[in-house]
Amino acid sequence: IERGKAKAHLGDFGAATMDFTEALKYQPNNIMALYSRGLARHDRGDIAGAIADFNDVLDLAPRFVQGYYARAVARASGGKFKAAIVDFDKALEGSPDNPAILLFRAHTNLALKQYDEAITDYEQVLRIAPGTPQAVLGRGRAKIGKGDTRSGEEDYAVARRMSPGIVPPAADHTFATSIKLFN
Repeated sequence: IERGKAKAHLGDFGAATMDFTEALKYQPNNIMALYSRGLARHDRGDIAGAIADFNDVLDLAPRFVQGYYARAVARASGGKFKAAIVDFDKALEGSPDNPAILLFRAHTNLALKQYDEAITDYEQVLRIAPGTPQAVLGRGRAKIGKGDTRSGEEDYAVARRMSPGIVPPAADHTFATSIKLFN
């Protein structure tokens, strides 16, 4: 498992996946090996494989918050936004003030054009982690989506002051491009 983690850290997700699979031959119910392989699969673009691994993790450890969070991100990456929201909600039951989970749920709500829910999540992120330019930027996009262009543009300006290289997402952005913009 450690060798797989080291390979994943270096960006060799294919080799990491093989190492995690090898570890699972000896310990098929090893939650960390399944979870780590799911992360590596996701990073390789194998969304279905990642979700399958996260399903197995959650079957073995139904209270593992990171499992719900990882599966939610994988589902959203695969365009399954509503299923992702369910997983983000489950993860937040176990970690209600986690700004990363809230931020990605907000991005997913934004992708679903659920602007009020997105704004609520972005504002909660900003209460917990006030210096998060991605939340200010996302909130601006949601405000523009609702038709409040002036306030949205103000948020964009604040986000650019917080992080000069940050750029507003396009009006027709997808979750995948949001992840790239907001990481």
